[in-house]
Amino acid sequence: MGHKVMAIYPKQLPTAFAGQDLFGEGLVSVGQAAKFLGICRQSVYNLMDNGKLPFVVLNRFRGRRIPKAALRIFAESM
Repeated sequence: MGHKVMAIYPKQLPTAFAGQDLFGEGLVSVGQAAKFLGICRQSVYNLMDNGKLPFVVLNRFRGRRIPKAALRIFAESM
């Protein structure tokens, strides 16, 4: 079975994420990301919608997932 490449959003990544291996550390849910960052889930959605936090869409039933590496990079830039 071949490796499936996931699309990451936003298509134009913020500079801090460009060239980084965002998938190497795995993915987390919105709730897990909120807990890691110490913010509410709606704030995580706002960050994603504003293009400040990269995410992938697995499918319409499982929703968005955030690369762990992106969370680490984002937290270091806060």
